[in-house]
Amino acid sequence: MELWISSLAGCAIGAVAGHLARRAVPRLLGAASRELPFAWPWMEATGALLGVTVALWGGTGGDRLAAAGLALLVLLACGTDYEAKLLPFAVTSGGALFGLAVAPVAWRPLLDWPLHRALVSILGLEPGPLSGLALAGLGAASGWLAIASVRSVFSHLATLEVMGGGDVQLAMALGAFLGPVGALVAIALSFVLGVVHGVACAAVLRQPHAPFGPPLAMAALVARLAGDSVLGGIVALRRALLALPVPLLAGLYVALLLVAVVLILRVRARARDYEEWIEADYREVEARLDGVAGAEESTRDSLSN
Repeated sequence: MELWISSLAGCAIGAVAGHLARRAVPRLLGAASRELPFAWPWMEATGALLGVTVALWGGTGGDRLAAAGLALLVLLACGTDYEAKLLPFAVTSGGALFGLAVAPVAWRPLLDWPLHRALVSILGLEPGPLSGLALAGLGAASGWLAIASVRSVFSHLATLEVMGGGDVQLAMALGAFLGPVGALVAIALSFVLGVVHGVACAAVLRQPHAPFGPPLAMAALVARLAGDSVLGGIVALRRALLALPVPLLAGLYVALLLVAVVLILRVRARARDYEEWIEADYREVEARLDGVAGAEESTRDSLSN
């Protein structure tokens, strides 16, 4: 009975949070029009689903408060990135500050990771509020450094910007909730989700480029609520690969490397086209936020030429 009550309460609170987030998106993006984005009830339904998830698996007390804050960050990041392919500084910085602020009362989930416990021991800290704050700070730094490094390397190889600065800031904010190991696990998972998400956006929505914020945010939520299972899956996959015969394993690595090289060369060859598509897409977004009529039609014309 208590489980049903908790689930219904989480659903109701999440739906309200989703509606408030939908109303906040235009203001966070600085849109000239206050018309609500997305068709009802997408944001409300997503908020309700996140609310039930937090109610069932978010823990209690400070742990649930941290899970709720992370869920709200996921909701706002998805809303703003899907609406305008932008992650406002208010969302990312506010999320990072909340993650750091709540860490002293939500330190137990951070110590569920064995490597976090080892790190706390190396730092000479006792399990408690101070260790939670230290892990949150290291998580924010790890998230920022990991995505910034990936962005720099792949942008250099592809000769165009493969992700925006907002994604780096979002990784920092998410890392404050996850700690360093959780942040790295979430980022690894986000690349898998990002590929699936990108293919879906290209095939279904015909978008010239897909936002990376939603896959990154959802991967962080999965890492927060089911991190042991994700890490266990990664370890099991690694063991399965290492158990393969050496020639087969070497061939697999060579094949993956060749696929990566072919993709990079293809992107480099069409970098100019991709840049034009992305610029046209952002012009349409900017025009829509400024309330300029006919922006979508002009963008379609520029993309077709």
